[in-house]
Amino acid sequence: MVPRAVLLAWVCSACGKVEAEPSSDADSDVDTDGDSDADTDSDTGGDTDTGPPPLPGAVDVLFVVDTGNAMGEEQGLLTEAAGAFVDALLASGQLGSLHIGVTSGDLGAADAVSGCVGPGDDGALLHVASGASGCNPDYPRWLDWSADAPDASIGTHVSCVTSPGTAGCGWEQPFAAAGKAIGVQSEPGGANGGFLRPGAVLAVVFIDDEDDCSVGDPQIYEEMGALNLRCHEYPAMLLAVADTASSLHARARPDRLVVGAVTGIPPDLLSADWDAILADTRMQERVDVYGASLEHACDGPSGPGYPGRRFVELARAVEEAGGFAALGSTCAASYAPALGAVADGIAAILAAE
Repeated sequence: MVPRAVLLAWVCSACGKVEAEPSSDADSDVDTDGDSDADTDSDTGGDTDTGPPPLPGAVDVLFVVDTGNAMGEEQGLLTEAAGAFVDALLASGQLGSLHIGVTSGDLGAADAVSGCVGPGDDGALLHVASGASGCNPDYPRWLDWSADAPDASIGTHVSCVTSPGTAGCGWEQPFAAAGKAIGVQSEPGGANGGFLRPGAVLAVVFIDDEDDCSVGDPQIYEEMGALNLRCHEYPAMLLAVADTASSLHARARPDRLVVGAVTGIPPDLLSADWDAILADTRMQERVDVYGASLEHACDGPSGPGYPGRRFVELARAVEEAGGFAALGSTCAASYAPALGAVADGIAAILAAE
């Protein structure tokens, strides 16, 4: 990755249209859509010549928001920035149609953790109205906008649904939740059926002050030790980052995929390259002096952020496969630069169609 010269910047492996190259990757198919079977042609080798042809001007955006009990301030910052994100997409002049949906990282915890009941939100799109001025009393599962019948209030309405609450499971599984949301839940008959459109640009934006803890081996629920350290102590039991990249590439060509992550990263690292971010002392997983949690990677107006290493690794994997990636910090005073970077990446893809 080339250094990012602004605080929050989108980065790309080839600014402009990504030319298709012959695939040199081995088709190691994994289950990417949450239906327990092995899916085909979903590897991460950067096959930009596969999948449906581009649907011009079409963008599907999924926000995956942590709903833990400490996320109130972070959700407020997301809500403040969401309208400007939509405005930036509209101002690009490239947008033809837009779907925006919100889900949480709450997939429950096999009833092994207090407060985590059943499958949680299970990757279904949420439509919780904030009740703020200008908001409707209720919303459909996702919001849509079309250049054929433009709604000037779309930015306001997006802001109304990006704060899904703080009563969710504290075991955050945003990677697995995103896989379900765009996988089995988006199939015909699923809760999100119709949200994803073949050939549309897919943007997935994570908002989480802790690292992903998506479960690969359910035995992790039964292990001993402090709950807040479970994923740190048993990393081999987590869903592999490569499998999450595969689940995204199963739904969008690599050159039509954007991933954003606003997570625990010191703001001064956001202009650094991937290796420098991951090598920084503050981004290492270090147990605090009390032995019950990890040390903070950063602290900000909304509270602490814990090292979001897996989010950084996913962003790097997406970029290296030919997509766009943007990072932000939950410790920042505003999330507008981070979402603006995502909007810039989307606009660049649309401009290259």
